Amino acid sequence: MPLGEVRQSGGKTVTAWAVEGDLDPAAVVPGTFRMKWPPKSGRTREFPELDRVEWLSVDRARELLVSAQAVFLDRLAEHSP
Repeated sequence: MPLGEVRQSGGKTVTAWAVEGDLDPAAVVPGTFRMKWPPKSGRTREFPELDRVEWLSVDRARELLVSAQAVFLDRLAEHSP
């Protein structure tokens, strides 16, 4: 289910979706991305896209999200039974 987009204070646009499923956080293997690091060093390093995956209550998730992204939780609640 699409949860739409938000624009964060720094100008970044974030798009989110919700899906229903059964997920073991310990089994998640994140993708990676490459970037030059350290800056201006000319060296490229690979980093994971996620630092951890875990199940959270809505209240705890709201505490951890960037404030502009909290609207995703509100939108999800509108569609939950």
